[in-house]
Amino acid sequence: AAKHDPKAVPTFVPLDMFVVNLADKEAERYAQVGMTLEIGDAKLGDQIKAYMPAIRHAVLMVLADKTAAQLIDREGKVKLAREVQRETSRVLGDKDGKGGWQIAWRIAPR
Repeated sequence: AAKHDPKAVPTFVPLDMFVVNLADKEAERYAQVGMTLEIGDAKLGDQIKAYMPAIRHAVLMVLADKTAAQLIDREGKVKLAREVQRETSRVLGDKDGKGGWQIAWRIAPR
């Protein structure tokens, strides 16, 4: 596996805003979620852009399984980031999941 170079400037790939119905049973809720993928290799950024429809689908499936309570605190956001990283890596055929995510959240009742 390639070593991470701490001096390398990361590449940021923003994803369009996600709007998804959440899995809450007691009320209809949706989440508006913005994400930016932070990657260490600009070439991977091009690959991410090429696979964007599949990546967006994978992220939407992860989000749709969540409830508002699961996303409201830091622990839930960290867990979601790991799940998004894992699913994005699967789409790209990469099993070691090297990306990092910055996530902006807004959860509101519909």
